[in-house]
Parts: sequence; structure tokens; C-alpha cells
Amino acid sequence: MKKRNQHNHNPELQGKTFGFLTLIKWEGMKQFRNQCYSSWLCQCHCGKHKIIRESNILTGVSRSCGCLRKEKCALVHTTHGLSRKPIYRIWAHLIQNKQVTKAWKKFDSFYEDVKNSFSGNDVYLYRLDINKPYGKDNFYWSDTIKWEKPKHTYDIDGKMYTRKEISDLLKVSRQRVEQLDKQGYLIGRVLMALDPL
Repeated sequence: MKKRNQHNHNPELQGKTFGFLTLIKWEGMKQFRNQCYSSWLCQCHCGKHKIIRESNILTGVSRSCGCLRKEKCALVHTTHGLSRKPIYRIWAHLIQNKQVTKAWKKFDSFYEDVKNSFSGNDVYLYRLDINKPYGKDNFYWSDTIKWEKPKHTYDIDGKMYTRKEISDLLKVSRQRVEQLDKQGYLIGRVLMALDPL
């Protein structure tokens, strides 16, 4: 059997997050049933560390350390009596495919926050601020499909700025803001504008 190159992996994956898993460290090639595969030490959102096959991470087969599967199994046996209602299906879809606050990962918390505003005809849930996760103060209902177009935002010294805000601050065009970002000068220019000598 031809031995696979032990360095055959993508180092740019380190630090990236897939589902609830953040790739911490490449663990090299592992062998199982005469097959070699690349593996990563991952940290799950629940705090647990686990070594997982790279291909399973990239294809979405593994989205957590196993805690997500346990949560889903527990939800099957929930006693709130709403598991077959539209509101429950909306929540189940939300936590699988969207960014939500920690509280909203539990159906009871989600339901408590939205039950008074849910009419029964509302089948689409959207965010007031698309740069923040779905949560108690960041949602609204609609009966029509809408596309959330994210604003261009920049994290500068721990604070998020839109392209327009930076454009106004630096008194340059939005295209110039994009150029400065690509050239690597944007953060320095903004910090100087915020705290001039």
C-alpha cells in the first residue's frame, strides 16, 4: 500500500471554525482499517476537546464533539408538548444552520422570548442586526422570504465598524476604505483618526 504524505494537510485550516468545532492543532495522519486520514485536535463550543477526521469536519459529517447529537436526542424526549408545532420546527432549523445566542440553543428559552410575538402565520425569522446572532433582542417575524445582505464590517480594536462609518471618519470614499484594507493600512489609519497625537 502506498504511504500517504504525512504533511498532506492544509495549515490554513488551523483556528477556523466549522459548525461548533474550532480546529486547534493538526494531529497528523491516523490509520483505520488500512486507510490513512488527516486528523485535527478540535475544541467544541461546549468546551470539550476531541481529535476528529479532517474530511468529516470539512464535509459537515462532524459538527460537534458529539454533544449536539446528545442535545437532539434529549429534545426528542422533551415534555413541552410543542415538538410537532411550527414554532419548534423553526427553532430546530435555526440552531442547525444559523448563529444564535447561547440562551437560544435551548428551546425553552427561545420559546419564552418569541411566544408573544409569534402569530402562527409568521414562518420566517430574521435578525434586526445581521452582524449579531439571533437572540432575545435581535429578531423579528415575517410571512415573506427576505435575503439578509451583510454589511461590510471591520473589527478594529475590538469594535465593529461599517464601511460607511469608516468612510465618514476618514473622509474618504468607500472604495478607498476597501483599498486601504487590502493594502493593510486600514486599522492604523482608523486608530490614528480615533486617537490623534
